Amino acid sequence: GSGRWPGGDGARRRLQFLEPMTASLLANGHAAGPFGLAGGQPGQPGAARVLRADGRVEPLAACAAVEMAPGDALEIDTPGGGGWGASEQGEGP
Repeated sequence: GSGRWPGGDGARRRLQFLEPMTASLLANGHAAGPFGLAGGQPGQPGAARVLRADGRVEPLAACAAVEMAPGDALEIDTPGGGGWGASEQGEGP
């Protein structure tokens, strides 16, 4: 999130499956990103999706179980951090 000191970036992870299996996801921060403090803005919420081998993209809820086939991938975006301080105060040191 923006702020005098911006929050940190989230990360994107992609796991590609070589064999059929069930993938389970239990995550936080998908409905709303982490809150900012002292006037800072919230961070970007997280997200998850299945990238099917045939090109289809299926969004996932924060708690989900899904059947994966060879060549499918699970892509997870972790939430970004909330900012600290009002941005009109300028950038941090």
